[in-house]
Formats: sequence, C-alpha cells, structure tokens
Amino acid sequence: MGGYPSHRSMFACLLLLSWLPAASPAQDPNQTTSLSPVYASGMPFRIEVRQLETELKGLPGLHSGCSAILESQPELLVFFGGRSNLAGMHGFDCGDGSFAKDDFNRSMFLANVETGEVWERSVDDPESGLSTKQADQLSAVNYLDNQLGDHLISIGGYGYSREDQDWVTFDTLALIEIQGLADWIRGRSTPLAESIRFLDPPGGAPGDLYTNTGGKLHLPYDEMWICLGQEFQGRYDPCDPSVARQTYKKDFFRLRVEEGRDGWPIFTYLGNSPESQEAFARRRDLNILPAVVDAKGGIGMAALSGVFTEADGCWTVPILLGRDGSMIQADPASPRSFKQGYNVYSSAAMTAWSESEGVNWFIIGGGISYQLLDHGRFSIPGGFPYSTNLSAIRFDPASDEWAQFFLNESFPRIPAGPEDQAYWRFGSEMYMFPVGDAWSSLTKGAFLRILDLDAITEPTTIGYLYGGIAALGSDFDAPNFATVASPYGFEVILVPGPGCPADFTDSGVVGGQDLGALLAAWGQLPIGTSAIEDLNDDGWVSGIDLAMLLQAWGPCSN
Repeated sequence: MGGYPSHRSMFACLLLLSWLPAASPAQDPNQTTSLSPVYASGMPFRIEVRQLETELKGLPGLHSGCSAILESQPELLVFFGGRSNLAGMHGFDCGDGSFAKDDFNRSMFLANVETGEVWERSVDDPESGLSTKQADQLSAVNYLDNQLGDHLISIGGYGYSREDQDWVTFDTLALIEIQGLADWIRGRSTPLAESIRFLDPPGGAPGDLYTNTGGKLHLPYDEMWICLGQEFQGRYDPCDPSVARQTYKKDFFRLRVEEGRDGWPIFTYLGNSPESQEAFARRRDLNILPAVVDAKGGIGMAALSGVFTEADGCWTVPILLGRDGSMIQADPASPRSFKQGYNVYSSAAMTAWSESEGVNWFIIGGGISYQLLDHGRFSIPGGFPYSTNLSAIRFDPASDEWAQFFLNESFPRIPAGPEDQAYWRFGSEMYMFPVGDAWSSLTKGAFLRILDLDAITEPTTIGYLYGGIAALGSDFDAPNFATVASPYGFEVILVPGPGCPADFTDSGVVGGQDLGALLAAWGQLPIGTSAIEDLNDDGWVSGIDLAMLLQAWGPCSN
C-alpha cells in the first residue's frame, strides 16, 4: 500500500504537495498511469556524499562489472569486468558498435582507498591459467554478483565469447577466493585459475540457472537467491533484432549454501518461485534490496520499479520476494498501492532498518529515472533521463505502507571541463562498498547487508562508491549529451536525525531572516558551488526549497 508521512500541520503538507504533485501522469507504456508523490521532508536521517580525497591513480573509469572488498583489509577494493573509460552506456548503433569488443574491460584492479595505490593485471596474462572462455566471462558486463565472506560469487554476465565468435550470456558461476585474486593482481606467480572455480548448475536445477544478466544475487539466511534478470544471446543490434534472442527470467531461484570440507562454498538447488512467469516479474537492471518483509521480522527482498514492460515502459509497483519463494505485488489498479517513478534503474543502493520504528529505508543513489528533479523542478521530461539526486523509500512491513522521499542530497556537481557549465550525473551501475560496524548487527544470516539505523548515533561513514555511468546532461536527445565510465570515487556519510537545515542563521528558529536569505540566493548556482539555501541540493534555489523552509517554520524540533 502507499502512504505518506505525518507533517507538522495540514497546511504545511498541502503547501509541500503544491510543489510536488501527488500524482504524476505517466505514459501508456508504463505499468501504471499515475505515480506516488515524492516528499521533500519527513526523513529521520540525512545522507552526505563527498568526493574521495584520495586520488586512485591508475584506476580507470569502470561500470557494470564485479567488485569486492577484502574483509581483513577493508581499504582494499577489487574490480574486474564491466566497461571502462569512454565506454559509457551501450550505444544504439547498427552492427557491432553498441557493445564494441574493445569496450569490455579485460583488466583486474586492486585499489587502496587510503593510500591511492592501484595494481592492474590482465585476464589475458599467459600466467593466469584461464581458458579463453573463462577470461572472456571475467570481462563481461552486468553480472549477478555478491560477496560471501572471503569469496566472491559472480554469475553469468553478457559479453563477447571468442570461442563462440558471438556475444553471449555466459552460463556458469565463477566462485572466486578474494585474497588469492588480490595477491595475483599484485604479481603472484601462482596461476589465477587456482583461486577461481567455474561451476555449472547443481543437480535438479534448470540447465540455464546461471545464464543470467541484469538480475540480482543475494545471500539471506544460509541461502543464495538468484532474482529476475534476463538471458540475451547474440549481438545487440537495434537495427536488426533478429540476430539476438532475449528471454526475461520472470522468476527467482533459491539455493542452499554450505561450507565444503575444503572451505569453499557448495550449493544445493532448492527450487523456484510459485509465481514463476508472472507478467509483473518481467524486470531487469533494477534495484533489488534485502528487507524485513513481514510483521514477524522475516527477511526477504524488495524488487523496486525496473525495466521494461512489453511496451518498453517502466514497472512502478514493487515486488516482495519471500523465503517461501513467493513473489507478491500489490494491485496496480488500487489507489493505495505505491507506484515508483523516481530513480528506477540499477544504481548504488542499500537498505537501512530501524528496529525501534519497525521500518525499512531503501536508499537509492541517483541513476536513470522516469521522473526528474532538475532546474529547480520535479517533472516527467519523457524517456529515461539521468538523475544525480538521491532518494529513499520507506517501507513498513507491518502496515504495508510505502512512501518515497527526496534525500535532499545529490552527488557533487563535478564540471565536465574547467570552463564547462555542464556537470556529470552519477549513480547508474555504480560500485558500492559497505564499511563500518553498523552493517554487522542486523544480518540475520551469514552475509546479508542491512544497515542498523538505530546503531548510528553520530555522523558515520557507511560506504564508498566508485565508478558507474557518468552522464553529461540528463536528456539522451540533447546535442551535447554523452556518457562515460566514471573515474570518480565518493564517501557516503549517514547523519542521524532530521536536523534543522532551514535554520540558516543557527538561531534555533526558522523565521524571517532565513526566508530573506533564501530569496536572496534564488536561482541557479554556479557549477561546482553549493549554498545552504539549496535545501534539496539540486543546484537551484527554487520553489521546492521555499516549500521546505515554510514547512519547517518556527522553533527547530531537533
């Protein structure tokens, strides 16, 4: 069901919603013709995103690959696969240009976020011990990957297979011992193949279980869940669709995970969803996040929005995935159902859980969207523009109430050049590395990443972000629009409490002086600058900021 937060007064709520429409008309291709409102206040925490001070020299722009963090040395990050440097989002060219063979990243990297040191080694190194097809699989894009303690699981991925002489979705699970991988990147002579096992599906499982790209992989309890996604075989060619075969999985699969005698994980197939092949499960390249999904504290997954409907629109109503294999979606025709149109694509995303409030918070880091906050306006510009603003979705499993909020934070507006007033928009297909103790106390399973919101009592670094697709502008059709693999890293800080950001004078009261300061700062901010009056951090002091200030009018509550 949908829901909205309580506000100080009905007047403040109505004023706020006058700037943020309660229902936005959607185009016919989408799952629903209306969208739920996005609120500008009511958050119990704030998020700050800061550019990393350490320069990772030698680490190129990367996106859509695999990554891991060394648990014994959390300052060390591992990357492989994906696309690099000028290879941003795939193209829409005829022939081989959309996923050019040279755009796939064939190097493995180890980076130290504290010292800036970077090591690199090619998967094609003669000492790797890998077969041609194994090296190609480790150079693909859009895997299903997750970290299982000292091991990294990487399923499928889409790339060019020299053995098949065609673009394929790879069909095996690569199980990687992370320390061995890091040592090999740093120059170890022992073959890389000794630190990787390529596995076929276990007994009883579908033969194409691991043939997946664009889905998500999670590790709740003692299980592994393979969620949604697609199989895409052949060259992606918008001018000749006949050269490829695309099949949406429309399912999720459960496997038991146990530690083998040699310390490596082993997998036993448990089954798929009773709702397999439901039309609403035709989703890929979306955020699927761990969540508390019922009033008893049961852990499952929330599949948010995503693409594509049969008519190439976006899905708007989330799906809840349960431990019993169920996939449950609220009735899209009900006015009480939550309908998401903001930040709809795979991005840097995470879950925070508040035991005291009994609610999940899904924090979404920008990326491709349907609705757009830009130029001081919240609108539907058409297509799927790039957003750089963060949002959060609140889900109360006891009442089944949902609501989406602006986090009033964006990625730093980094200019595209020293004299350029255009800036990069970040978030899509970004690498996220959780750090800190607050991730460990609510796992309710071996390696489930849920942030304990109640455990954070002061500003705390909760993760690092790197890479992703950086877009110059938001509109695909704009003359100077371009995308690249981002070479930027960021630190994510969670600040507990709502604060009182509209009290610009630090007087403890939001009043006339603060209103005057906001009106004096009205308009667009120069690229690369910020202002405290830009309350939603979108680069403009506008009507949305004015509504937020008026809603906070009076003594600060925090």
